[in-house]
Amino acid sequence: TASGEISINPYGGNVGIGTSSPASSFGDTTLDVTASSGDASLSLKADGNKAFEISSRGGDVLLYDLSGRDLVFGTNGFARMRVESGGNVGIGTTNPASILEISKDDQTNGATLSITNSFEGAGWASGDNIGSIDFRIDDGSANEKVRGKIRVFDDASGSSTFPASNAMSFSTAKTDT
Repeated sequence: TASGEISINPYGGNVGIGTSSPASSFGDTTLDVTASSGDASLSLKADGNKAFEISSRGGDVLLYDLSGRDLVFGTNGFARMRVESGGNVGIGTTNPASILEISKDDQTNGATLSITNSFEGAGWASGDNIGSIDFRIDDGSANEKVRGKIRVFDDASGSSTFPASNAMSFSTAKTDT
């Protein structure tokens, strides 16, 4: 149109809403939704009801299902991760039983959750933390938010380029047990 609110380029395959020159960072064909001020959203609707929305609001990028359904992410035609409408997240499962469930059907290798410290360089010293899992409580108390911890650390480094002797501690309320 003359105002540039909707632009369709039949030769390039691009469609613009709110822009007269739609462009993409990822390929040759795009749907470009541009807001001249405020927020921009793309809504997908079924039967006139808003069902799914991708929005740019207040500096965040949001993906919303507005009909109480699960969000499913997939590759190669298979579901790989699910965020249930109630908030549970499942990786490798379609029915997560807890806040985060990781599942893999592999008797030989099992399911692995990796915590990686990617520090590269010299200077590993005894006591340096390699990784940890904190069990926290958010009850408004000013201290003792970490109620339990599983920690892997360098116990007695004999090398300056990697932690040579690792130890694991299990602790509750800041006291190793």
